[in-house]
Amino acid sequence: MAQWCRDGIAINEQDLGDLAAGDGETLCEFGGRHFRLTAETIERQPEHPAPPGAAAAVLTLRQIDRPQAEDSIYLVEFADAGLLDSSRCEASQYGHLADAMKIADRTARHYVCAELFRRAQDLIGGGRAA
Repeated sequence: MAQWCRDGIAINEQDLGDLAAGDGETLCEFGGRHFRLTAETIERQPEHPAPPGAAAAVLTLRQIDRPQAEDSIYLVEFADAGLLDSSRCEASQYGHLADAMKIADRTARHYVCAELFRRAQDLIGGGRAA
């Protein structure tokens, strides 16, 4: 059974989800195919009201060892946990809310990242991969 690897070292599902904890790029391999995971935070546009610091992460998993062929894998998803409104919080509560927003953001990124890798696995191995 094929396994996801990073720098030649096998990584488990928990590690996969953690690859998008922050913005940046990571190279991975699965089933002899090479991928680039890119995570980028996009700030909300001023015309769409949102709590201060609210943003979404765009996660892209793209196969890089093939030319732009029809069968290469290119997956994009958004992780958006900016659902909390801090406008009605007292100063003492704001710290707790900020901590909760960070946890929600990390959790959303982790879930979406793991889902991208699972979908790529399904495309490569027909859902039989570990």
